[in-house]
Amino acid sequence: MATKEELEGLTVPQLKERLKNAGLTVGGKKAELVERLLDAAPKKSTSEKKIKVAQKSSGNSSGDLPLFKAIMTGGLGSADLDYRVVGQRVAGLVLLIVAIIGLGSMSWYTAEMDVNDLEGEGVMIGEDFDFDLVYNMGLTEISQVVTSSFGGAGMELTLSMSECVELDEEGESEGDAGPVCSEMAAASTTMGVMLWISIIVLSLWLLLLFLNGWGILDGTPLEEKLEMIDKWSVIAISSLLGLGILFYGLMGGPIVADEEPWSGGLGGMWWMSFLTWLIFVGVSYGSDLKSFIDSKRAA
Repeated sequence: MATKEELEGLTVPQLKERLKNAGLTVGGKKAELVERLLDAAPKKSTSEKKIKVAQKSSGNSSGDLPLFKAIMTGGLGSADLDYRVVGQRVAGLVLLIVAIIGLGSMSWYTAEMDVNDLEGEGVMIGEDFDFDLVYNMGLTEISQVVTSSFGGAGMELTLSMSECVELDEEGESEGDAGPVCSEMAAASTTMGVMLWISIIVLSLWLLLLFLNGWGILDGTPLEEKLEMIDKWSVIAISSLLGLGILFYGLMGGPIVADEEPWSGGLGGMWWMSFLTWLIFVGVSYGSDLKSFIDSKRAA
């Protein structure tokens, strides 16, 4: 269907020709001819219109309705979604949940020692006595679990990181191998700070996208800056959280290798955080990296 501007650009004879083909009267001034053609044009019903949604709030191409209103009006199939952006939003939400869990997790790192290995270093151990000491490390606390064949059930003691560092230093001054608390304190503090910053940025980022998805930000200064906020939020989350995870891994991974009689390694919480961060970065920048590689190959 021609627009009003297009019809006004036609000559009177051309307009009359269109009216004649449509079976309409051809008399009148040019403005009347234009209006007659516009009035006679078939109107699209609401059911025939494909609802478009705004790109940055929804991960789709472009259009009139925000994501959630578009879905509420015409169903999920009515939204022209960009599934890469949708995947990024979902990965961000999962990353936020994992980060919150990580703050209180005690499985960032595990260090274990069989006290029998200390025999001969001034520690007296009975022949039938099996004594194990396990440290499950969080970011602010450490769980010390003692198990023995003599006592049967294990005994658990929770220490703050600072208390564990003091015990570590006391043990070293007496000539005993410490439980790696001193080495892990800096890594744990750094990881905790990065987690808190990432949680704050992730929460604000997802909240703005949610509000924009309902059209609440329409006409506000935030709507105009949302694309920039989106870009820098993803950069901040990817870089800061990544630095914390990698720093903790580099500090924690090799610590127990030369700390006999200790053994251990990075825990399940670190691996979960690393994998969810890697997925988020991959979804966010995977296509850009592919385009960069393709351009280099073409050159």
